[in-house]
Amino acid sequence: MFKRRLKPQNGFLLAAPAVLDLIFLLQIFFLIGNKVVVQEGITVSFPNTQEQEVETVADKMVIYFTKDGQLWFNDQTVENWDALKAKLIEVSKERESKPVIIISADKSTTYNDIARIMSIASKYASKVIVPTEVNRQ
Repeated sequence: MFKRRLKPQNGFLLAAPAVLDLIFLLQIFFLIGNKVVVQEGITVSFPNTQEQEVETVADKMVIYFTKDGQLWFNDQTVENWDALKAKLIEVSKERESKPVIIISADKSTTYNDIARIMSIASKYASKVIVPTEVNRQ
């Protein structure tokens, strides 16, 4: 009868453009969906670590502790530990949800000072973050 000239093709070649389109669309969604936490303000040199922490986006407050022993809350100086606690109480009453508190401490800061800041901040925050720099070796 009739002789077939057409041969079956591999289905992978037909699906490759669709898979590539899907991968590019997912990349666009992830790039648009991810938020970046940008810290502006006082210059602090962070301690080194081997892994990079995941940063979250939420209502955030930043507590700075410089190598000179000065406390900063966002962009305002704080005189002492009691004033820091009063600022946190004041700000937490204004907000309905607990914010993320980022503690930017200099690497020459003692563990005692960082622990003290963390214990104060943990009462008024949903999460306390201590940023570090990634050691790339």
